[in-house]
Amino acid sequence: MKTTLYIFLALTFLFSCKKYEHTDLISQGHYYIENGDTISTCFIPTAFTPQTRDGINDEFKPIVTGYLEGSFSVKIYSQNSDLLFSSSLPENGWDGTYHGGYYQSVYASVQVRFTASNGNELQFESPLLVQY
Repeated sequence: MKTTLYIFLALTFLFSCKKYEHTDLISQGHYYIENGDTISTCFIPTAFTPQTRDGINDEFKPIVTGYLEGSFSVKIYSQNSDLLFSSSLPENGWDGTYHGGYYQSVYASVQVRFTASNGNELQFESPLLVQY
């Protein structure tokens, strides 16, 4: 029996981020993986605002469904490939800190890995905008 993997990418743009004069746009990536009757989803925000502490986008946290327990991994890297954050638990998010203070660059990259409930190993990478 042949198994086919379908991957769809859709971007949603939110235009309500007017308090940051340097950008009016925050994009969020949605990844959908379909294999037969099994659907796994991976939602990776591409921007967050850790230092504002206003209760909106203060923590970076990907959302994954349809994965095998124990297979999840998220890593966030600096532009210089320094590991800023790593977790094997999807409920753990990054608050934007690095070495005791807030990460001082605007750009980072995210790598999410997990095994879908159908056994396929998946990896997604995304840029991350850290807005202050």
